[in-house]
Amino acid sequence: MREIESAFLAPWVREAFLKVPRHLFIDQFYDSDAGGMVTVNREHPSPEHLKAIYCNVGRPIKLEPHSAASEPWLVANMLGHLGIERGMRVLEIGTGSGFNAGLMTVGTGDPTLVHSVDIQPDLVEAAARHLRDAGIEGVNLRACDGGLGWPEAAPFDRIMLTVGSSDITPAWLGQLAENGVLLMPFKTRGMGDPLLRLRKAGGRCTGGFVGYSGFNALQGAFLEESQFKPGITEDDQVTRLLAEPPVRRMDLDGFSEIDFLLFCRSLGLDLEAAWVRRADGAFHLILDRKGDQALVMKWGEQGTWFKGNANAGTSLLSTFGEWESLGRPALTRYRAEVISAGEEAVGEHAWIERRSHVRLRFSLEKT
Repeated sequence: MREIESAFLAPWVREAFLKVPRHLFIDQFYDSDAGGMVTVNREHPSPEHLKAIYCNVGRPIKLEPHSAASEPWLVANMLGHLGIERGMRVLEIGTGSGFNAGLMTVGTGDPTLVHSVDIQPDLVEAAARHLRDAGIEGVNLRACDGGLGWPEAAPFDRIMLTVGSSDITPAWLGQLAENGVLLMPFKTRGMGDPLLRLRKAGGRCTGGFVGYSGFNALQGAFLEESQFKPGITEDDQVTRLLAEPPVRRMDLDGFSEIDFLLFCRSLGLDLEAAWVRRADGAFHLILDRKGDQALVMKWGEQGTWFKGNANAGTSLLSTFGEWESLGRPALTRYRAEVISAGEEAVGEHAWIERRSHVRLRFSLEKT
């Protein structure tokens, strides 16, 4: 609830959610109870459909290729971090239903300043219809590869991704105006999609993580599948580790997976996270493939088991202890900067993320 409340601290975001009707942007959504997609009568939606659309839950609106309407708190939170002001020119990567583009017109004060692209032409066509039905005219829409941006309309004061990407394309950096902000779900293998916010100043882009998220992957020429980790996985190593007796058990009150994984990466440990569902229950694993160790949590039960090599398990416990001693630093404690090939030196609690088109240096800020 605090995240929802903090997201609406920006007055224009609150105004936008009151002004732009979400149900006018959703023609259909996936209903697990119905076992498939259900059609919405947007002129006369049923109370059940309105409840499903306006509750704080993400709703798939298309299954193949996949597209979803994100949960309202996440949409509001991202818009708050984007920091749109009147008169700013904005680019959105991932039009989807068009709802987010409609919200941004309230922030800019002029729909013609909002530009939105999506690789799926049918979504762009539907979004144009949704915006018209909501009484919003003038938003610029285009069906294209989002990794290319919108060069003719650049530069942009704000660029926002509503899809997850593991890379930062040259177009986004090049089309970002001086003092402009790029906000994106940054896909990092084993760690989900932490929200990365970068500001461009003096030709350099710096910033850090500002929150948590989960998004479909950017499609097109800039997709990097090596950075994506399936949500449910099991292989020979996982099967063997789960069958072994625990090395040690401990309670991890308030454990935050992504915060701990980022800290591990700052120490040079490249860990993976995965869900594994078996006949004997669902398990949540943090796995070190090289060290042959695993931190295992059984869903529905408190406590954590360390399995695998006993020495390696002790090492992982030591890492967890160091994380605790520093106050369990959250993802918002890490500074990020785009660097060139000759700037890859790192200090304590820092690491480099090398992608096809960008190098990012992350470092833990001292308190």
